[in-house]
Amino acid sequence: MGQQKEKLVLIGNGMAGIRTIEEVLDHSPDTFEITIFGSEPHASYNRLQLSSVLQGGQSFAGIELNNADWYDENRIDLRTGETVEQIDSEAKTITTDSQLEFSYDKLIIATGSNPIFIPLPGADKEGVMAFRTINDCKKMMETAGRYKKAAVIGGGLLGLEAARGLLNLGMEVDVVHLAGRLMERQLDPTAAGLLKEELEAQGMNFFLEKDTSELFGNERVEGLRFQDGTQISADLVVMAVGVKPNIELAQCSGIHTNKGIIVDDHLRTNIPDIYAVGECAEHRDVVYALVKPIYKQAKVLGKEISGIGGSVYRGTVLSMQLKVSGVDVFSAGEFIPGEGQKSLTVFDELNDHYKKFVFHGDQLAGAILFGDTRDGMHALGQIVEDKDLSEEEKQALIHAVHPSYDRIAEMPQTELVCNCNAVSKGMIIETVQASGATSVEGIKKETNASGSCGSCKSAVAEMLDYIHSDRFDEAIEVASLCSCTDYTEEQIVEEIQVRELQTVQEVVSTLDWPIQEGCYICRDALPYYLGMIHPHLHLMEDKNAELQNDGTYTITPPLYGGFVSPEQLARVSALIKQFHLPDVTITSDQRLQLMGVKEGQLDTVWEQLGMPERSIKGFSVQPVETPSCACDPTETRALAFHLDKQLEFLQFPATVKIETKACAHDPKTTDLLIGRTTLGWEIHIGSNDLLYVAEETEDAFELVLALLQYYRQAASYRETLPRWVTKVGIIHVREIVLDNDFRNRLIKQLKTDASINENKTAIVKLDI
Repeated sequence: MGQQKEKLVLIGNGMAGIRTIEEVLDHSPDTFEITIFGSEPHASYNRLQLSSVLQGGQSFAGIELNNADWYDENRIDLRTGETVEQIDSEAKTITTDSQLEFSYDKLIIATGSNPIFIPLPGADKEGVMAFRTINDCKKMMETAGRYKKAAVIGGGLLGLEAARGLLNLGMEVDVVHLAGRLMERQLDPTAAGLLKEELEAQGMNFFLEKDTSELFGNERVEGLRFQDGTQISADLVVMAVGVKPNIELAQCSGIHTNKGIIVDDHLRTNIPDIYAVGECAEHRDVVYALVKPIYKQAKVLGKEISGIGGSVYRGTVLSMQLKVSGVDVFSAGEFIPGEGQKSLTVFDELNDHYKKFVFHGDQLAGAILFGDTRDGMHALGQIVEDKDLSEEEKQALIHAVHPSYDRIAEMPQTELVCNCNAVSKGMIIETVQASGATSVEGIKKETNASGSCGSCKSAVAEMLDYIHSDRFDEAIEVASLCSCTDYTEEQIVEEIQVRELQTVQEVVSTLDWPIQEGCYICRDALPYYLGMIHPHLHLMEDKNAELQNDGTYTITPPLYGGFVSPEQLARVSALIKQFHLPDVTITSDQRLQLMGVKEGQLDTVWEQLGMPERSIKGFSVQPVETPSCACDPTETRALAFHLDKQLEFLQFPATVKIETKACAHDPKTTDLLIGRTTLGWEIHIGSNDLLYVAEETEDAFELVLALLQYYRQAASYRETLPRWVTKVGIIHVREIVLDNDFRNRLIKQLKTDASINENKTAIVKLDI
């Protein structure tokens, strides 16, 4: 007789709940007896593609996520058309509207959200409806066969998609919108104006800045009346003004709610063994209604349910890709420049192509693309990664608009094509080469690309055309370091070691660099690799000072862990007076900056500061940030002090931002977070990966040192710590740094490298 299975109950048969069950089945296929309740009388389907069905681009069968066979094959008891009305968390049972009672060991609430239905006078008349379910979709299609005039309240994405569908069904369509422009939360006035012109050309009529006061008619709606006294006629009124989390069941069951069902980083509610995921869940005051964060939540919850540790959900950078039928529109991040931001705009009026990029410093903060959206995913990746862009990369965003530019061919294989399911160009090439897929459906079946919001379907099709064209000559291989050479980074490192190359000049000469001066990539990368291989020969030479535009320098004294002693403060104060320094600032990472230092004063200033100089060239660990909350910070600041001091002379593949926290308050996304909890020190990488929980401070310190040394040795130049961990896998990293022998060797090498740099035994000027 087999072991008794635990009972796992899912309330909600939608995208978030089903993706969670898929994750559970991947990790623990034989652990649970699974029962799923869905209020709708269907198997699970992709709600985001209802508008495609309405527009005739998809069949109902085409948006089905899993058919009946899938539930049977996985021995899932699916109960459609049955609504759960009560949860008894003491008895661990649920009761349905059929008065049936089921017990559970673990319970997932994934009830999604409900459409907002404006309680206007006349809203209960026949012919007034929302657009949220398959039944809504069918009802609209039936109505279009008998009536001719429709009005859609809401000029957002869903409203415009519904309007486009009703147009396709032969109805005259008016769109009523309260704001002065369409999609005002995603588009600026120029893009919104272009969108309105295009949709008007397709046959839509728009009534902007119109506040509906009532819906008039007898039993059936006959029209809308506005606050300004004007009115329009309509046989069908569709309300598409947004959604709100469906949390009534949780509220009635003693589960804590706010805007949504409140969950922690493991998607747990306040009741043991009850979880919430998707549009009904509220995580750190945010309710997500986009596919990407919902699927990330499902991935974390799948592991949590399966008893696999090491994964937490810490929020998602919001971004959005839109596709209004017949018009290509992309919007992500901030699209109206705020304080300290600037925008770069290109408007090709002849072809109605509009591009706008908003920058915060050197980072892309947002983008709007209208007409030509081929660069959308590329821009989105740069926004999400908070990547500092070079001038060449900024200009490339604009130059891509040229018709001769082959965007698909030029895009790197790591770039995402499907953001919802994290499918890259390289993954699609691999899939085509391995499976012979020739259609978007074939790619979707193998990778899930285009299987969620569907907005990348055209990009996947374009990718397929490219792969099957004469232009395609790519192989799945690691890219070369830069355009100056065919050598990959790994090959270059091997050549340096085997041939005992010791200078940049030797590398570019021996490996036949066609341009001896190199480019901005190899000019930085080669000294870094030489420094890693020959730390005693290659050191960065400077005065720990940053040259400013006015010709003066800014000095940042090394205040370990943010501590400054009275003696150090007194020396700084004396220097300010002695050299008449005009400004002293406190940085965001809790350090002092002395500004306005003249070149001839640098040596004297450093001598009188009495602090060690270190190179600021290349990438390094930024000053470790320490807590600012009311919790006792003693241990945390001590840890930050020692990390700062141990890491200050080391170069890294990319800048590393570290934060130490005394508690879980006010969490912040950094490259590396070391937070004190009741269980010990939680070490998190990036926004999601938990490396380990160390009970003792010394253990946490050593694990961080080993992790960073392994990162120095194994990552590619400019590869960030979170991206490297994602590439090699958190499990692999954990295995390495938790192995006593590996960990001790890594720490020993790190300290050796730091010591060599500190002593500055030999400085070789890098002069390419």
